[in-house]
Amino acid sequence: MAFSGNIDYKRLNDLVSNFVSTFDIDKDTFAETEKLSIKILKEQYLPTETDEWSRDFSLNETVDIVYEYLDSFDHNMAIQYNTLLHQRYEDGTLAVNFVDGKYNPDEESYFDYDQHVQFVFFNNPLDVTTLLHEMIHMMNSCKIEVKENIGDYLFRLIGNTETRVLLGESASITFELLLSEFMLEKGYITENDYNLIYNDRLDSTKANAEGIIVLNELIKLYLRDGHIDFINLTNLLNSRDRKSIVGKVLRYEYRTYECLLDVLDEEEIFINELEKYVLGFTIAKEILKDIDPLKETLWLHDELGNVNSNLDTVIDDLNRDLSVKIR
Repeated sequence: MAFSGNIDYKRLNDLVSNFVSTFDIDKDTFAETEKLSIKILKEQYLPTETDEWSRDFSLNETVDIVYEYLDSFDHNMAIQYNTLLHQRYEDGTLAVNFVDGKYNPDEESYFDYDQHVQFVFFNNPLDVTTLLHEMIHMMNSCKIEVKENIGDYLFRLIGNTETRVLLGESASITFELLLSEFMLEKGYITENDYNLIYNDRLDSTKANAEGIIVLNELIKLYLRDGHIDFINLTNLLNSRDRKSIVGKVLRYEYRTYECLLDVLDEEEIFINELEKYVLGFTIAKEILKDIDPLKETLWLHDELGNVNSNLDTVIDDLNRDLSVKIR
């Protein structure tokens, strides 16, 4: 594959060099994550008869189904969810901003650690799992307290703990998959809808996995040669480097080039950001095999919201309970 002169090799070299030195990275730092990424790229999509959703979902219905699901196993979580939906902060901003995707198709749903959720809705079944996903982020980033004799709820930001930085996507992704099962059982969606929801999550995770592989190979190239230049990078990207797996596992060649341009555009080696989603999907898939997946998910949700949570202990517990090594 030929690459144009848009790649600034010196800048790319400097970004990788800074990342490696700042975070004390070695060739094995992301070895386990790379293995998980390769495994995800081999995952099969669920079969679908059509790419069309079975029906529309109104915004009110979406909000109500998420409440119904949470209330089916934990009334306090349902109350916390409902309160956060209507929370207004002292600066006048709403905790949750609803955006109609019909008029803002390029906007994305997200949670930021300033305690805001942007929820972009498109009036389809995927809205329901997306809303829960982002609200779970918000719910395990704060603690709820009830004012005595008043009934108002206070939310205290607990801080961006090390556990939530790495594993924050795990609970949200697991909950969204459990919710889609709930919706199927309740008749809110068809099996084809369920498969579309699952495939959407798998597809985005595959893209993250590809990014991890490209960036990890870039890091290993720098560690091996001590620099990145036109020759060694071209050999890597064109699969002439026998030690590289890039050309063997990626679905589309252009993804490699895309990833490198993103790094240069953002001026960041964002492999840690991608890792969260690969770990999240991997953990979610394993938890769903558990005898009581909801119990395991609630435990993880609590750990993410625990200021005293120890990341190494949580990872050890996950490695012990799941049939895959997280780190």
